[in-house]
Amino acid sequence: MTMSKRILTISVSAAALGAGFFASTSAHAGAFALREQSAYYQGMSYAGAAAGNELSSMFWNSAAAAAAPGFNTESHASLIVPNSSLKAEGGVFDAFLGVESGDIGDGVVLPASYANYQLNERLFLGLAINTPFGLGTKPDNTDWAGSPIAITSEVFSINVNPTVAYKLTETLTVGVGAQLQYIDVRLTNGDNPAVGGVQGRELEGDDFGFGGTAGVIWKPLPGTQIGLGYRSAIDVELEGDFKGFSNVVGPTNRSVTADFVLPELVSLGIQQRLSHQWTAYGTIEFTNWDRVGTVPIKDNNGTNIDVLELNYEDGWFYSLGLEYKHNDKWTFRTGLAYEETPIQDEERNVFLPDANRIWLSFGATHKYSERITLDLAYTHIFAEDTDICRESGVSKGVPTAVPCGQGNGVVLLEAEGEAGVDIISASLKMKMGHVEAPLEPLK
Repeated sequence: MTMSKRILTISVSAAALGAGFFASTSAHAGAFALREQSAYYQGMSYAGAAAGNELSSMFWNSAAAAAAPGFNTESHASLIVPNSSLKAEGGVFDAFLGVESGDIGDGVVLPASYANYQLNERLFLGLAINTPFGLGTKPDNTDWAGSPIAITSEVFSINVNPTVAYKLTETLTVGVGAQLQYIDVRLTNGDNPAVGGVQGRELEGDDFGFGGTAGVIWKPLPGTQIGLGYRSAIDVELEGDFKGFSNVVGPTNRSVTADFVLPELVSLGIQQRLSHQWTAYGTIEFTNWDRVGTVPIKDNNGTNIDVLELNYEDGWFYSLGLEYKHNDKWTFRTGLAYEETPIQDEERNVFLPDANRIWLSFGATHKYSERITLDLAYTHIFAEDTDICRESGVSKGVPTAVPCGQGNGVVLLEAEGEAGVDIISASLKMKMGHVEAPLEPLK
């Protein structure tokens, strides 16, 4: 094998990891995060999600464990239906494989659950169970020009978040919590058609990580509620197996690790009552994706056998919403949001054709009884068209696929992408009981 072919071969192998390790469809919460944690707030494109007027606000603000008196539970489910495709327009693999990827997004149902219990008039316990990162992609056409870079990605995460909230005064509530998070990753890529005998690869790994949450809710004026919430970064070290062609050591089957940091999230939410029937909401959200960076894949000897190019920038999300209380049984809402992707044009890849997007949402709440409430929501996400260009190069001393203009000029893939997403969510909220007044002491 010539040196140029060797560089091309290992570059393609690296691209498979860099493109697919944290696969997600192209329209959730930037990069591989998931925002679909509440049917109620989805109806307003998550405007006011950290303001704390609903129990599901706990995902963004721990102080929301005090949002409802007594003992309460909420179960949310979101059906996410992406429609994303890529079309090759140049590169090495264009001469060997198909041009169209077909749909690369997998539909999924994402659950979220919340509960709280009021110990006394000031102290509340809460529990949230969510999937903050994940989903996956697989092209309908697994023989298209991007398949040597990536085919399948499966990412599963679950986060358990116990919280405590305390009402310091009638207008000020604080909360803190802990995060226990499990993440499991599997990815594959296809054979390299440009270099005979180089087969695809499979990488699997999982780990537990720990973090914290905190929040505050302030009611400075009647009808005004402001919430500020924080979810900490979580360090994880994926441990698993690497099977197939390695960037550095060639064909191999060995145990590997990958250390990286899942980013922290800061959310500011506001709720403003305009009249007896109308309420306005707003959100500004920051995700520190900049800390992810470049992630090496190491074997048990500490040797870098590949590298993940995840050089994202910080992500921002802005939304406004409006709610109308029709009567005691029905409430309607709508919202509009704009999200800035953390994946810049030059860093975009096959598995994450992420782009800036606009959210348009509608929702409704039906109070079935004093103890049972139902939420419904629908969202359509309009994503910008995207461009992808990757070429052979070296990163951190490891041959890999790098953004075009930063390598040796051998273009692996040029492609254009387009995407849109429909989301339908529902929730069941149940009030299980009330806190009983303490008994008077015996006399």
